[in-house]
Amino acid sequence: MMESKPPAFWPDRVKASAIHLTLSLAIAALAGALVFGVWYPYPYREISGGRELFLILVIVDVILGPLMTLAVFNRVKPWPVLRRDLIVIGQQMDDAGASSLRCAASDRAPVINRGWPSAATWPSTPLPSITRVPSMSGGRSTPATISRVSG
Repeated sequence: MMESKPPAFWPDRVKASAIHLTLSLAIAALAGALVFGVWYPYPYREISGGRELFLILVIVDVILGPLMTLAVFNRVKPWPVLRRDLIVIGQQMDDAGASSLRCAASDRAPVINRGWPSAATWPSTPLPSITRVPSMSGGRSTPATISRVSG
């Protein structure tokens, strides 16, 4: 009687996790270029602590995604189930990365806005006026056009 060997799924799991790690590192590099090249240039990343915040958030994102892939990847699973699991992991990593970038963007100094109206120029910036027209269903009015106030 022959003994059946357990499936060698570790090489597949490690390969899938390595692919996820490579993609995560590439996305983290792009996010790092945005954060350190645009939002936190040299003096601001030292002053406001943007580097430490970014590193904490990215390290968590880069480590947890491949670990989750390592945990759930199994070629024995039917393709729809495996695909669903990987999509859920991808969505979780996308949400975590977006949350990290949102946190880094909200903590930056307002001086870094290049070319956009900042708090210093806000009172002199003309605000748009909204023309409202009556709704066809009656009652509430709906915005029709938005135009700049000349001043």
